[in-house]
Amino acid sequence: MTGLSYQHSPASFDAKDVGNTLVYPRASKRPHPGSYPQKGHKEVDPLIRELEELLKESNVPNLTKKSLSPNAPDQPAVPRLPTTPYATLSHPSLSQPHQPTALISARLLFLLKVHLKTLTNATKSQASQIKSLESALNASQNREQALQTSFESCQLDSAKSIANLQNQIRNLNRQLVSVKGQAAKQLRAKCRALELDLFRERAGRTKVAVELDTVIEKERKEREQLLLLLVNQLEKMSKIQHKQEFREAENEQLVFLYKHANERISQTQQHLQQLTLTLRQSLTGQ
Repeated sequence: MTGLSYQHSPASFDAKDVGNTLVYPRASKRPHPGSYPQKGHKEVDPLIRELEELLKESNVPNLTKKSLSPNAPDQPAVPRLPTTPYATLSHPSLSQPHQPTALISARLLFLLKVHLKTLTNATKSQASQIKSLESALNASQNREQALQTSFESCQLDSAKSIANLQNQIRNLNRQLVSVKGQAAKQLRAKCRALELDLFRERAGRTKVAVELDTVIEKERKEREQLLLLLVNQLEKMSKIQHKQEFREAENEQLVFLYKHANERISQTQQHLQQLTLTLRQSLTGQ
């Protein structure tokens, strides 16, 4: 009977005043705990209305607020009139008040039990809502932990991939330097050989000149082959540079994905903070 409120504070009142005092106020219109709405802004429960009618019919005297409060100790039962045949023929004295019948008392007890059951169901529903909110909070915390672990794994993978790419770039640079050195050595050797052949051609005779012509032709062919090799090497070097640029683009893409993951994680954290704030507000409001 926690929904009952009393607007008068005398020690006792008649049954005719019960309809004006038993009020079931709305919880949303209370300005602060302990205050109740004024007369004319009350909402009477059907169970309370039936209780009032039964109290009017029974004409129970000296019905105080203390006896109706939910935390009041058990009141002694109202003595009933004797049910002997002689007692039914005799009328009660004028000084003895009129007592409620067993049917009205049973109905009152039934209505009180129904009202207590409704309050218990409401309390259970609120407890289930609190449990659902707690489960939602636990689920959001688990999602946050999963996102954190995935983010850490992404960080480790990106760091490993970046280190591997840097090592590959260093190795390619070393190979490029070695290829350039070898090609330069070969060209210098061939140039020196050609210079010697030309010197011999000038110093020798016709036979030697013919032989030198053949040698020069061979050297020219070899030079063309060397030029072809040089062109191939240059093409390989350009391909290597293209691969290097492609890997640098991949690195930039990894950096962009890393930044995007950071933004998503920050948004998730803000959403979790909002959920926590709404949960606290709902718990404090209840």
